[in-house]
Amino acid sequence: MADIVADAVGVAVGAGIGLVTRLVLARYRTESAEAEARRAIRRYEAGEVIFRQGREGRHFYVVKSGAVEVSREEGDEEHSLGTVEAGDVVGVVSVLRGERRLVTASAVGETYLYRMNLDRLVDSAGGADQPASIVLRSLADTVKDLAEDVLENRRSAKT
Repeated sequence: MADIVADAVGVAVGAGIGLVTRLVLARYRTESAEAEARRAIRRYEAGEVIFRQGREGRHFYVVKSGAVEVSREEGDEEHSLGTVEAGDVVGVVSVLRGERRLVTASAVGETYLYRMNLDRLVDSAGGADQPASIVLRSLADTVKDLAEDVLENRRSAKT
């Protein structure tokens, strides 16, 4: 009988320690993720360039507040492709495709952005071979193709 009681107490204590450990680790992970998100926030002034067309793209940005103008240079001309606002993402196509930037992005007024890299995105999707990562790469291809179509249509309209 004493063995049963001792086993039950051992299991209960072990379960209690395991639960407390999980709660502490979960709290630590949450605080760590929040701290990392705060460190990832970047502030840009009006007109400040976030990234330039033709440069290597290592990071993409989620607009926290403010707005970002996206433009493309062709020869001596710069064409505005539009503006992205809070909740939108900019710069992800070149990051996902491992290519140079297709566009230039500049802050419109005071703008706060979350800066992320591909590794962080892929990890959050469960890894490179997971469906979410595959979908993201496919969407990036589609966005690039659409952007190229828009530019071609603008060129055709001018001639």
